[in-house]
Amino acid sequence: MDMVSIAKENVDLQKRATSNFFLAVTLVHDFAQKGSQYWIDQMNIDAQIKNVIDEWRVNFKKEREGSINMVNDGFHFMRTYLDELSRQKKEGRPQE
Repeated sequence: MDMVSIAKENVDLQKRATSNFFLAVTLVHDFAQKGSQYWIDQMNIDAQIKNVIDEWRVNFKKEREGSINMVNDGFHFMRTYLDELSRQKKEGRPQE
């Protein structure tokens, strides 16, 4: 097995592990949000404070998804680069 194939398998393994990690973190965050929403409703917190918390929650989820997309883009870039190296090797061209 050549180095490019090993690198591809490594990138795929890291992508799967990272995806599983992000899935677990997302589940914990969503569960915590539901629990805190129940607590907020029970405490009769002021509407302005609820709005601030809701705005924070929306921004948090948006940034979380942005982070996940950024990492996935990095894995996609690496995979594309390694595919190009593999193609060049098959064609017998020098690797850059």
